[in-house]
Amino acid sequence: MIKDKIEIKRYHYDKYEKKIDTSVVEFKLKIFVNNRPVLERLCLKENLEDMVVGFLVTEGYISTMEDVEKIDFKIEREKEGLCYCIIDKNPNKLTKKSKNYSTTGKDVIEAMERFTKMSSLFSETGGVHSSAVLINREIVYFADDIGRQNALDKAVGYVIRNENKLKEVLILFSGRITTEVIGKLIPKSIEGIVSKAAVTKNAVETASEIDMLVIGFARGERFNLYTGGERLKDY
Repeated sequence: MIKDKIEIKRYHYDKYEKKIDTSVVEFKLKIFVNNRPVLERLCLKENLEDMVVGFLVTEGYISTMEDVEKIDFKIEREKEGLCYCIIDKNPNKLTKKSKNYSTTGKDVIEAMERFTKMSSLFSETGGVHSSAVLINREIVYFADDIGRQNALDKAVGYVIRNENKLKEVLILFSGRITTEVIGKLIPKSIEGIVSKAAVTKNAVETASEIDMLVIGFARGERFNLYTGGERLKDY
């Protein structure tokens, strides 16, 4: 269950009215790496393996799926569970992105327009962040979560789990782009990230060092280009 009905009192025009609203449901997941507890996350109970793989990559535990021996989930209760990851530890780091990838400002705007309309859960609850994987103008993967880091980890995890099939990936994101966000975009196939939110100066500096395309405040017919302008054919 990722959403449920709850009773609320809505204040409107000087009156309180009883209403039935829709709210997201938190799922508590405890993650173990080689039998050692490393993290407890509140998340949505969907796309959990993608999220865990994304976490393992972005925290430097693995580089590829070949480093993973086993990932097992144990659901203890409806709203709680455990995840056991057996890995060969292989720390990873950011590397320069390919300069062969290119897109256009129009393609970015059209992709973000589709992306922002995809989350029915956000429309119902207003309580989630979203991420997506864009390849050649097609959104091939989409995920919601109550935490922006969780949502992004799901997209990164999907890329890692399918890295032999993917190239020239652009990540679409609803949250702020920080150095922590840039640090998650380790897979070589990820060429850049586009968000409807703000970008920090530190994130711009980090992204510049690895030639990554970074776009923020992508809303309506406009966006801010921070790095990687050479990848936009109409720039």
